[in-house]
Amino acid sequence: VVSNIREVFALEQMGEYKGLYHVLGGLLSPMDGVTSETLRVEELLRRVKELPAEEIVIALDSTLEGDATSLYLRKVLGELPIKITRLAFGIPMGSSLDYIDGGTLAYALSGRTTL
Repeated sequence: VVSNIREVFALEQMGEYKGLYHVLGGLLSPMDGVTSETLRVEELLRRVKELPAEEIVIALDSTLEGDATSLYLRKVLGELPIKITRLAFGIPMGSSLDYIDGGTLAYALSGRTTL
């Protein structure tokens, strides 16, 4: 699940993802008039129910709007018997910890994995 078509192109360039995409058409932003009714959430629910899927990957921006949209989707999709994941957040490859902001470091620490 992505917010716009540009994100589909970015993920396709990576060449790692082998699945279907669903473009929401934006992110929740009541101040800008973008509500759950204006996004393509009903279409997503219909697709998930009709197509066999093992997992839904929520690939939205790490912004207030992206986080709110992700939480909303988790609530809406959480009743379905399907694995729901979100892209990892944290330190970009090749970065030095000296230049990483506290919020990014906190995300990286909370999302750590076993070596």
